[in-house]
Amino acid sequence: MNTVDFLAGNTLLFDNMNTAEVEKMLGCLNCTERNFKKNEPVLHRGEPFKKLGVVLDGTLLITREDEHGNLFVLAQIVSGQIFGMSLASGNNADMSICAGSDAKVLLIDADRIFSPCSFTCKCHIQFMRNLYICMAKKNVELTRKVYHISQRTLRRKIMSYLSEQMELNSSDTFEIPLDRQQLADYLACDRSALSAELARMKDAKLIDYRKNWFTVFKQNN
Repeated sequence: MNTVDFLAGNTLLFDNMNTAEVEKMLGCLNCTERNFKKNEPVLHRGEPFKKLGVVLDGTLLITREDEHGNLFVLAQIVSGQIFGMSLASGNNADMSICAGSDAKVLLIDADRIFSPCSFTCKCHIQFMRNLYICMAKKNVELTRKVYHISQRTLRRKIMSYLSEQMELNSSDTFEIPLDRQQLADYLACDRSALSAELARMKDAKLIDYRKNWFTVFKQNN
């Protein structure tokens, strides 16, 4: 599937636009495509980023490192989702973005999004509406992340995250977009502690897993 067809059919940012309108917007917004290998930096800490990005394939991780060198995954961005909204002003004091897997992204010139002359274009107005919806959705995702890591025990953190993934995939068995280290960073815990707790949960027949594939078992009350 080419980029225009993918954006028209699989992204909220270009929702309610046909392929001709999407193609017009790609030119209007001065878009470029880039490929990244797993763990390759997309944005270094402190580097200005006057872009808005769309993940076309793969996964990106937005991270922050504390004063002790501990890495925290603030968000995971999967295919079809956008990133960079909070950085589009050019200010980036402490966040980094890297590829969680091999990834392909579309980069949009942030200055072109808000260019006054573009507001006369019908598809640009639709694009702005979609961007607003994307921002609201991102706030909901951030609230979910806070809910996961605010759980009192590591087991509850894991079950909170897996329950969300089960709901998103509409299945008891699903693949998560994070490897073990990334999941530990996302849940703000030690990787060895995470692995040990997953093993205990498997022994207790709460879950089953193989690499990134998980099954959550229903519990009898």
